[in-house]
Amino acid sequence: MTTVDTVSRLLLTPHWAEGGVDAASRIIDTSRVRDIGMRLTAPYFLFYYPSARPGGFGQKAPGLCTMEAVHVLPHIEPLPLVRGPAPFSYPDWLFELKYDGFRALAFVDRDSVRLVSRNGNAFTMFSDLCENLKQVLPHPAILDGEIACLDAEGRSQFNRLLFRRGIPRFCAFDLLWLDGRDLRDESLARRKRALRSVIPQRSPHLLYVEHLESEGERLFELACAEDLEGIVAKPKHSRYRVDGDGWIKIKNRRYSQIAGRSEFFDQDKERAARESSRVGWDACTHACAALR
Repeated sequence: MTTVDTVSRLLLTPHWAEGGVDAASRIIDTSRVRDIGMRLTAPYFLFYYPSARPGGFGQKAPGLCTMEAVHVLPHIEPLPLVRGPAPFSYPDWLFELKYDGFRALAFVDRDSVRLVSRNGNAFTMFSDLCENLKQVLPHPAILDGEIACLDAEGRSQFNRLLFRRGIPRFCAFDLLWLDGRDLRDESLARRKRALRSVIPQRSPHLLYVEHLESEGERLFELACAEDLEGIVAKPKHSRYRVDGDGWIKIKNRRYSQIAGRSEFFDQDKERAARESSRVGWDACTHACAALR
């Protein structure tokens, strides 16, 4: 089993820092996912293209029309995180470093990518990241992860992300859907193996979030020593279901980047509420004027 020291170096060293960008170094190999035993359960539509010749629309005749299966990405809500009071260690649990950024689901379609927040809102400020993810992941997929800016040591830099002073990256820690296969009923361990198989080793835009088995307390000590936000504990054999086993976040109470953040967001919420109320009143005023 990998020692904690080795894993700590792996966790804190982003793949993109190991060498030049080589997006073609590893391509998605769906056969590897099939070898794990995934099932094809997601919906898809069949589109028939009409022929220029007479004979009617959608007739299945050689040379007259083409049939293509187009997978439809399902609607998925992110699994919630609950706050745990203290770190723990347990054999059937996986432990990850918690990246400090914006939680998002990445919906990778055939010709577009959407990054959706845990509240169901699409992130519109990360268009470049969406375009890069589309190039890295040519197959339809849904990933769960964190949008974050990282320094040279792989540590999250939240202010760079918030004020757009750095390059955003998608740090993926779960794979929920791939090329027509709904993976949510598979165990977390299997989903993470499938996720590792689809992420390039040296992509500067898409990172695989490593984990440590069993030793949550040791990983939390590392997180605190490196001034990281904390860790996330996940049952190893859990499904990705809201009614299943949840994930637990254990935060570093001395995390330096958290200082002043709650006040900033409280002020932002108050400002948004004032602007919203003014817009609502103006709309009412215009509506009343129109009725006159």
